[in-house]
Order: sequence, then structure tokens, then C-alpha cells
Amino acid sequence: MSLGWGLRGYIGGHSFGAMIPGAMVALVLCRLLGISGERAALAAAFGAVGIGFGGEMTYGQTVGFARDGATLAWGLTGLALKGAVWGLTGGVFLAAGFAKIPLRRLAFALAAFAAATLLGWATVNLPKLIYFSNLADRPREEVWAGLLLGGVAFWLVLRDVPSIGRFARAGFLGGGLGFGLGGNWIFIGSQVGMASAPWWKLMEFTFGALFGAALGSAALALEPDRGAPKPMHSLPWLPASALAFAAFFAERLIPVRFPYVFLGCLLLGPAVRWPLTRLPIALLATAVAFFLDWSEYFADTDLGPAALGWGLGTAATFGFAIVLPRVTTTRGAFWLLSGVAVAVAMAKGAITSINAEHALFAFFTLALLALERTRQTA
Repeated sequence: MSLGWGLRGYIGGHSFGAMIPGAMVALVLCRLLGISGERAALAAAFGAVGIGFGGEMTYGQTVGFARDGATLAWGLTGLALKGAVWGLTGGVFLAAGFAKIPLRRLAFALAAFAAATLLGWATVNLPKLIYFSNLADRPREEVWAGLLLGGVAFWLVLRDVPSIGRFARAGFLGGGLGFGLGGNWIFIGSQVGMASAPWWKLMEFTFGALFGAALGSAALALEPDRGAPKPMHSLPWLPASALAFAAFFAERLIPVRFPYVFLGCLLLGPAVRWPLTRLPIALLATAVAFFLDWSEYFADTDLGPAALGWGLGTAATFGFAIVLPRVTTTRGAFWLLSGVAVAVAMAKGAITSINAEHALFAFFTLALLALERTRQTA
């Protein structure tokens, strides 16, 4: 998850970018715990979408407070709180993805989540009663209180789901510690020179590492599958591509401050109802976002006509969608997403220059490969 969070900050921001570590951690947990087949695909979809919800929170100005000793305590408090909210929300949704929840009951839980998010945002965030951004300079509209209330509402509706409380508490603690402690890298960088090291990336790696470790500890209570591993399946490439593009562009058409909250809820219904949509939601909707993010970067850097950049992003999406139905194991799904994401990150870096961030991506990928090899030969 640490690698996934570093990638999220480099090849895709906002909620779709947060789907990268969400899908990666769900797939790794499934593989380590012997969970396979459509159960693993559902967990990946819920992990991607559920951890994506936290991406609606703005935190750039909160990080800015951590640069200055005079505002450091407030900045770290805000980061810890937002990380805890991110962890709780992602944790309860990931727990739900491991369970078998009837569609009608899930719909009620999702409606409660959306309604409570609106309520928390309207009563705390909108009037800025407790505010962790900069009132004096382009104040941002926060939604952490909304997501906190929404996550708790989702948890209460599904409180009898196995391990959901364990995931909620572990996510809250791991996310809070990860973001709160990780913010110290920004202060260190401000003291020694921000250009001297990738301090922001170290903050992201710290957040991902502690958040992922917390989710891993919660997952130890899950029941593994019985018998031989089962295969996962996906929609054919054309309907899978249509679903991914529709999800990406539909978000921009939802007229609220946090459109992904509603989009994510709409995606999880099909994931429960139609198993063939699970991998496209977990992997392809995640990939199309960073492919098109790269397309925008391509156009912004004047490497060629904007149409060429968008054409490359679209072609990459179709290529990913063609490969996806051939992926039937949690191992294959994990390496497809993480391998392609790292390749896109390295290609993006090669456009300008190789720097410390790309060396860290390479290091993390090699470390994962080494662990994979060790696991196979153990």
C-alpha cells in the first residue's frame, strides 16, 4: 500500500488516484489469506472504491501548515484527523467487500453513508466550524466531517458484518498515525530545504505503510476460502471499457462538492449484483483515470498535439481492458495493476528527468518482486 500511495500522488490524484492503493492492498490481503475467485474480486472493488472516498478530502493547505513551526501542531492535528477519517471509511468498506451482503441491505447502508456525509458536511465543514485549511488564502471546502459521519453511519447499519468493527478501528488508528506522523517529513524538509529530498513522497509512503499495516492486522480475523483457489472473471473488453470511461466522466457531471461519494455508491451496487463488473471497477476504472491523467500531462508539456495524448490514453485503456479477462488470479490482478502503474509513473518521469521519486518507485517494485520470489520458493 505504501507503493500504491506513492503512485497515487504521482500519476493520479483525487479519489480515482486513491483507488490505486485501495485495489492493491485488497488484492494483497486476498492472496496472503487464501481468498480467491469472485470473493477476491468483490473485495478489490470495495477496497478501491472505499479507499477512494477519502480522496474527496482536501489536505494541501493542511500540509502547508506543517511547513511552519508556528502552525505545525495544527497542521499535524488536521493531517492525523483526516488520515483517521480516511482509514475508518476505507476500513469499513473493505470489510464489507469481504462479506456477503444482500443487495437491498447494501443499498440501505450506501444511502445512509451518502446522507450522513451530506449532513456532516453541511453542519461542520460548510460553516467551517473546525477548519484545517487556510481561511486567509483561497480557503478550500473541506468534507472530513461528512466522511467521518458517513463512515460511522455505514458501519452502524452493517455492524453485524464480521470484522467491520475491527477494520474500522484499525483503519482509524493506522490512517491517523500514518498521515499525522508522515506530515513531519514536510516540516523536516522545510528546515533543510524541500528540494533536498522527496519529502512529500516520504509523507505518502509513511501514510500508506502504516495504513496498510493496520488493514493487514484487521484482516487476520477473516475466514480464508476452503478448497482450491477459484478463478476471477471480467466483462469482455468493450463493455468493460465503456463502464470504466462512463465512471470516469460521470463524476464530472454530478453537481455536488464531493461527486465521487455518489459515484462510488452507484458503482458498488453493480459490483455486488453482477460479478463480471468487479474487476473492471477495481482495476480498469482505476487505470483509465491514471491513463487519462497522463494524457493531460502529455498535452500540458507540449510533447505533441493534445489529440495524440488523449489517443494514447484511450489506446492504453483498451489494451488494459483486452488483457483483463485473461487475468484470473489475485496474483495476476495485483501485478497487472501495480506493474502498469509503475510503468506509467516511470514513463511520466522520463519525459522530464529521472529523480529521487522514480528511484523510490523502482526500489519499491524490486522489493515487491524479491518478496514475491521468496514466497514462491518458501
